Amino acid sequence: MTRPAAPEPACRTRVFDGGRPAEAAGLIAAVRDATALDTPIDWHWQHGGAVDPGPLRHLRPPAMDGGEHPAVGEWREKFRYGLCYYRRGPGFLRVHDHREDGYLSVLMIDDAKTAETFEYCRLPRRVSALPAAMAGACVELGAEDLLLRLGDWAITLPYRLRRWPVPATVL
Repeated sequence: MTRPAAPEPACRTRVFDGGRPAEAAGLIAAVRDATALDTPIDWHWQHGGAVDPGPLRHLRPPAMDGGEHPAVGEWREKFRYGLCYYRRGPGFLRVHDHREDGYLSVLMIDDAKTAETFEYCRLPRRVSALPAAMAGACVELGAEDLLLRLGDWAITLPYRLRRWPVPATVL
C-alpha cells in the first residue's frame, strides 16, 4: 500500500531577491501586511543587489543568514512595531515615520492624486502602466521613502496600523 504524498506546507519560507523585482515587490507587500497584523512571517534577504534595506526596517526583519548585508543585522536589532505607519482621515493620509533613530516625521498627504497613488500602490504596480499623474506621485513618494521602486515596480511601504503600538495604560 502506498501513501499519498504529503501536501506542501501552507507556510513556506520566502526569499527577497532584488534581481526579480515583481516577486520582490510581492514579498515586501506580504511582509508589510504581516507586520501590520503583528504576525510573524518567515523570509530571507538574498541578493538585495542595489536595494537599500534601510527604508524597510519598519517591517518584520528577515531571518538570520550568513553573509548578509550589514544593515540587515541592525534592522533586526532595532525593529519594533509601529515604526512607520499611516492612518486615513477624511480627504487625507497621515504618515508617522520613526525609522530614523530619535527622529519622528509626521507627513500629511492631502493631495488627492498623491493619496490615491499611495493607496493604489499597496499592491505591487508597474510604474510604466500608471497614468502620468500617478507616476509623478510615485517619484514624490519615493523621495520620502514611502514607496519602494524595484525596477519598474512600485510598492507602498508604510502599513495601516491595526493595533496601537503602546499599552493603553501608557496613554
